[in-house]
Amino acid sequence: MPYVTGTARVNESNGGAAPPRGPRGASMFAPNTPPRSNPLPIWAQRYTAKFRSWWQEKLPRSWEIVRKVPESPAITEHQRLLEAELSYMNEFTNKPWWQAIRRRTEQEIIDLEHKAVTTYRGLLFSGTPRETAWAQAVAQMPPDFQALLQHRESRVPIERWAAGQLAVDAPAYTGDPYLARLTNEEGKAVVDLHPQIANWGRHIRQSIGSFDKSRVHATMKEGIQNGTQYEAPSLAAFVRELYSTRLEHTGRMLQKLKQEGVLFDDKAKAIAASRALPKSAGPVTLVRGLGGKDYWARTRVEAQFLAQNLNTTNSSGAIGKLVRVANAFARNPNLLYNPLPHATKNHGF
Repeated sequence: MPYVTGTARVNESNGGAAPPRGPRGASMFAPNTPPRSNPLPIWAQRYTAKFRSWWQEKLPRSWEIVRKVPESPAITEHQRLLEAELSYMNEFTNKPWWQAIRRRTEQEIIDLEHKAVTTYRGLLFSGTPRETAWAQAVAQMPPDFQALLQHRESRVPIERWAAGQLAVDAPAYTGDPYLARLTNEEGKAVVDLHPQIANWGRHIRQSIGSFDKSRVHATMKEGIQNGTQYEAPSLAAFVRELYSTRLEHTGRMLQKLKQEGVLFDDKAKAIAASRALPKSAGPVTLVRGLGGKDYWARTRVEAQFLAQNLNTTNSSGAIGKLVRVANAFARNPNLLYNPLPHATKNHGF
């Protein structure tokens, strides 16, 4: 029988005493075990349960979800998210107008932005309607720069919709012809600080927020005259486009998972959906990582699969790996001329 005591416990630092925790007669080594019982089997059960919980949280869930819920839309939607980013950026970087932009010097791009914005604001000040002023200002630009500004304008409603889906703030737009810009300070935040945000949806929005914060001045030319230092415009445009597609397709992923009955706002509905699946898939579980809201997944394995793969700080997750590769390029654009076939074949910026 284990040693038991009903005596007070003494705090040796100050001489104070307190009654022992747990029922009278409980083991002094495990005060919450039943009185007069052998604590060893109980300890074993508790620590086995703790280890099992840790194992289920940390072990990659990719194989378990395939084994227990092989038809889960979470698998296909996660794969679609990764493929969509690569496909979008491949298409973007191979557009002829983007290739022409890359051949321009930084000063040329800065001067073109300044002319487009000042012309637009001058027309707006004279009473020209916003749409007309924007079209006239952009029409004065070279064809490749026109195409870039028109492309960015077409992304505005898409990004606003996606931000609404993810319950995060929509990107800020002033209405000016938009060329992405990134100060040196905010550029460091994008590649060093924001990847530490585990929530994928918020990570995306915070990174886009760095571009918003870089627009203190009307144009980069004005910012430079006031002492602001900017990253290369083509690099900023490339990274801004990368986060644009991440925002869009993460929003589409969330929409699809809700439509397919994997994620729910209401726990009761998730419980109802879980009844059609094997019990081995686990109970309904809260999912974080998809922006400003939490959702209930119909099974534990699907919740853990999404949580692990939408966590930028998870070294084994596909999203985390993708972010680290992109940030390596942002830190050192010269890596684009490394002959690695899959990572660098597009020579993005």
